[in-house]
Amino acid sequence: MLNELTSKQLKIAQQYRDKYFSLATSTRLADRTRAENAAKRIAEIGRVKDDVIHWVNSPMEGETLKESIDDLFWKTVKKAFGELLGEHLSASFRNSFSGSIKDSVRSLLVKSFKDSLGSSFAKFFTRSFVESFYVLFDVSICESLGDCDCVYLWDSLWDSINDSGWLCKYTCCAEMFGVEYEQEAKELLHLYNEISASCFAFWLTPGSIILCERPEDVSVVDGKLITAGWRE
Repeated sequence: MLNELTSKQLKIAQQYRDKYFSLATSTRLADRTRAENAAKRIAEIGRVKDDVIHWVNSPMEGETLKESIDDLFWKTVKKAFGELLGEHLSASFRNSFSGSIKDSVRSLLVKSFKDSLGSSFAKFFTRSFVESFYVLFDVSICESLGDCDCVYLWDSLWDSINDSGWLCKYTCCAEMFGVEYEQEAKELLHLYNEISASCFAFWLTPGSIILCERPEDVSVVDGKLITAGWRE
């Protein structure tokens, strides 16, 4: 098991970190075909219907649309169970049930995927090595992106910011150290990299995929994202 990075490996790892920071702050127009193809395959793996693809111009717009689709889905479920049952469940069950519906779509897919990656990752490295990688990638990238002066966007920015860190870490380990992941996890890693390389963020909701255009402009000071302006 590997215990620490050599100076050469550290230099390469930092290049990966810089690459993913650049992707997260890119202002190039999204490659919509590439993003849609990757998102459709992720939905297929997660057994999520993708009847409609929505494009939005900002994370806030995407988060709002996701919430409205989730709410509509809940209303449909409630109607299917009947008004009486829905009213009976609403006080004690609705929040947890609707929460589990939302979680089951993207976050549980990502959690299962990351658990699989992490399991393979841990077999190759010591605990101290894993912790140093976490600081180098997850913490470092999140800190560089997390100072953005957009408090009202924080919740909707978080998924994309968080994705940049773990994508960078697990991709670097696969390409630099030859870490082998399970086949489905390997495919999902590739697909999430396709999303990262082609648009700003995406959400999976029941029956829909939401993809976000990249910002129109960003301000980066001393290696940290300060502001981001979104397209109209």
